[in-house]
Amino acid sequence: MASSKASTPGMTTKEKGDAFEEEVAALLRYMPEASSVQTHVKVGGKDVDIYLEMKQAFSRPSRVVIDTKDYKKPLTRGKVSAECASYYPLVAKRDADQFMLVTRNGIVTNAKECLDGSTSVHRTILELEDIIIGPSHLIDNMADQFDSEGLSQYYVKPMSFQMDLKRAAATYDLWFNDFITFCVSRHITDLAVAERLWSGGRSRPNPPIGYTSATFSSALEMRRRSSKTEDLELVISNWLGAPVDQFGIALLGTYGTGKSSFAKRIAYVAALESDSNRLCNATSLILLEKAPARIDHAADRLRDISLTLAM
Repeated sequence: MASSKASTPGMTTKEKGDAFEEEVAALLRYMPEASSVQTHVKVGGKDVDIYLEMKQAFSRPSRVVIDTKDYKKPLTRGKVSAECASYYPLVAKRDADQFMLVTRNGIVTNAKECLDGSTSVHRTILELEDIIIGPSHLIDNMADQFDSEGLSQYYVKPMSFQMDLKRAAATYDLWFNDFITFCVSRHITDLAVAERLWSGGRSRPNPPIGYTSATFSSALEMRRRSSKTEDLELVISNWLGAPVDQFGIALLGTYGTGKSSFAKRIAYVAALESDSNRLCNATSLILLEKAPARIDHAADRLRDISLTLAM
C-alpha cells in the first residue's frame, strides 16, 4: 500500500520529486480501473510525470496526464496556473482526456479557479488514498448486505441474557476457569468444600487463583446467568463506541438463533455510524456460526466474554 509520509530528510529536490512521483504511481496501480500506469513518458511531445489509462465500459480507455508536486506548502496560484497552461495543449489536441495535479500539501484557495474540475483537476495524495483504498466501498457493501433477500423487512431484534461487560472483562480470569466451572456444575457455594473436592480429583492442578470467600462468591455470581435480558444490538453498539473497552465478545447461540442475521445487522449499523468514529472495537466481534450442544463448554475454550442469546 502506498504511503503519504514525507520524503526522507537529506534528499535533493529532484530525488524528493522522483520519490513522490513513484509514491503516487504506486497508489494509482491499486485502482481496479487502471489498465496502465507509466512514469517519465512523453505524451504529445511533452515530458509527463505519470500517464494513466483507465478502463471504460464500451469505449476507449480514459487517458490522464499527471504532474506531481511535493512542496512543503500549498502551491501558489501562479504555479498552478503555469502547470495548467503547460498541460492544456495535450487536452486541447486530444492527446489526453484530463490533466491531474497531485500535491503533498494542497494548493492555495484562489488557485482552485485555475482548474475547471473536469478536464483539469487537483488532488492531494491523501485525497487519492481515500478515493482509491479508502473504506467507502466496503462500508456501502456492509450496509447493502442487510437489505439483501429482504432481511431488513423481517429482521427481529435479538435479546441476550444480561451481563456487566466491563466487570466481566476486568475479572475474566477470576470467574471463567476450570475451577469455577467445576464449582458451578456441582452447585458448590462453600470455598473450603470446593477446594477439597477439587484437589481430590486426579491430575487436577491447584485452583488457578488464590480465592478468598469474597472473591469466590463474586466469581460464582458472575457465572450465574441472569434471568434478565437486554437488547443485544444496544449492548454491542455501546461496546463498539467505547474506546476504552479493549476486549472481544463471543456471541454464542444454537442453530437458528439469528447469529448470521445479527452479524449483517451490526455491519449495517456500523456502516451508518462510520462517519461518527464510533467503531473503536468493530474488528473484535466474534460470531460463532455453529455452537456445540453445550454452549458453556464452548465458552470455556474462549478467551473472550460470551453473550448467550436468549431463546
